Amino acid sequence: MSRPEKNPLIFQQDSNNLIFIDVDEVFSCKKLYDSPFLERLPVKISESSKMSSIVSRAVWKSHQLRSVRQDTARTSVLEGLDDSSVHITQDWAMKFLPLKYRETQSDWFGKRSISWHISVVALKKGGKLRTQAFVHIVENCNQDGHVVVLIIEHVLHTLKNEHPELSNAYLRQDNAACYHSTVVLETCSYMARKTGIAVRRVDFSDPQGGKGACDRKAATIKAHVRRYVNEGHDVETASQFKEAMLSSGGVHGLRVAVVDAVVCEKSDEPEVRWNGVSSLNNFQYLKNQITVWRAYNVGKGKVVKRKAQAQGKIVLQRPSTACIKN
Repeated sequence: MSRPEKNPLIFQQDSNNLIFIDVDEVFSCKKLYDSPFLERLPVKISESSKMSSIVSRAVWKSHQLRSVRQDTARTSVLEGLDDSSVHITQDWAMKFLPLKYRETQSDWFGKRSISWHISVVALKKGGKLRTQAFVHIVENCNQDGHVVVLIIEHVLHTLKNEHPELSNAYLRQDNAACYHSTVVLETCSYMARKTGIAVRRVDFSDPQGGKGACDRKAATIKAHVRRYVNEGHDVETASQFKEAMLSSGGVHGLRVAVVDAVVCEKSDEPEVRWNGVSSLNNFQYLKNQITVWRAYNVGKGKVVKRKAQAQGKIVLQRPSTACIKN
């Protein structure tokens, strides 16, 4: 947070009386509530209001600090990308409300929204950073960790088929429960067996800090779909939503797939519990262990043994990606 200029602040009590306060006193929360200028304010501030304001400012500053710190994980990975590694930013877009070219007022109510997920892939080719996006339109399911695992597997499998030289992946997600769960974090340890690309790191961003790539792509897609609807088409189902994205040549660098959760079956294998996983934000996957941090690169981290591997079980032994229709 930048420090304001050294100019006095002006509090206007009425049209004839002005109170001047030095900015050096106001900039500090503690000085603000301990300084004598409060005695001259027209409205008295209670002790509870003072403490509430101090706590709110402290929480806001903590959020800003965490956001900047966690964003360092993204920039460090992008700077170190080579021809064998890829960085993937993932996020669930805001659910899409079905649209009709012409609809009555009764059609507007009771709509069932469509879930869709965005994965923005960044990789280097010939020393240049290139990006592409994967959109998965999900049918008949909730936005849970099981679907996220299937989406990650499909993205990595597709990248491996098109770029055989890829061997490492770095994931960046937000703190939604479908990402920040034992289901996803444990399964990432075994992605190399099914896709040929090993997940090396999983980093979580602070709220409203780190999903810019997905938000930008979502805005472009929604504008493209709106133009498709204005041409006289309806978008009410997942298949129509996909058709709208691919219309008129589609959005540059975009791939679309439909995930039908009815076809996907969940494994009966018991899930491994991980106490305190919600307080951890950075995960580095090594051969037989996972190193975790609460904040990126602060301290040496804590080493966690892979419980599922020790028991000889692989969490979420999912079927093939047959339930994803390209």
